[in-house]
Amino acid sequence: MKLNSRHTYFKLNSDDILSIVKDELAKEVDFQEGHTAKLNFIEDEKGLRIVAVFGDLDDSLKDVDLHEVDKEIDFNGYYSSRPEENHIEYTEERKRMIKKLSRNVHIQKWCNFFRGK
Repeated sequence: MKLNSRHTYFKLNSDDILSIVKDELAKEVDFQEGHTAKLNFIEDEKGLRIVAVFGDLDDSLKDVDLHEVDKEIDFNGYYSSRPEENHIEYTEERKRMIKKLSRNVHIQKWCNFFRGK
């Protein structure tokens, strides 16, 4: 296969995906001096998902159990909180992608950063 030079291609690993999700979710939080974040993939019989928690920069999220958070909160993402007809089509390619991502459940991201005002 010859790649088209007019296209832009991406190949992302699980760390890349978590970083993108963290950056997107960070737009939704408002802390004066910055924030701390912890997020990870979780998979069970209900499927694959990412659970995240954000806190003040001084908050330690080390002891936050994302599996317990998962049990306590409902889905609140853009698509998961919309009617079924608005969901992204569940294709065979998407199924393969989810299966590959789920192999990396062990990946844990800790991110501290400052956000300029």
